Amino acid sequence: MDRKDYIKAYLKDYRSRTKCVNLAIPMADYRRLERAARGEGKKPTQFLVEIGIAQIDKATYVPEAISRELQSLRFLIRNVANNLNQIAHHTNTVKRAADERSVLKELKALEQLVQDYTLGKLRTARDHKEHEP
Repeated sequence: MDRKDYIKAYLKDYRSRTKCVNLAIPMADYRRLERAARGEGKKPTQFLVEIGIAQIDKATYVPEAISRELQSLRFLIRNVANNLNQIAHHTNTVKRAADERSVLKELKALEQLVQDYTLGKLRTARDHKEHEP
């Protein structure tokens, strides 16, 4: 296949898999979009598509910084779960139960803390973006 035929086949395949959409928005809105995208390290079009798809999927768009923090929290929670498994193993080995209520109380407090943190971060990010000029 020569280069011309390759390009023709490639463009035909590309056009069958993608759709080009033109969008006209006021310059003030575009500046806000551009600023928000830059904050995420993305191009405005990529950022807009990701937010739009998240909205269609009825999901929450999670900014990259919050996503990294949540990943760190998940890592810490896995460590806590590992520690609990070790406690359970030790309890089964020595046939003496740990204070189950206090462990469960701490887990419930941890769960609430993570939930409050996550919701607070998402609200802060949303509120900050809503108040941008």
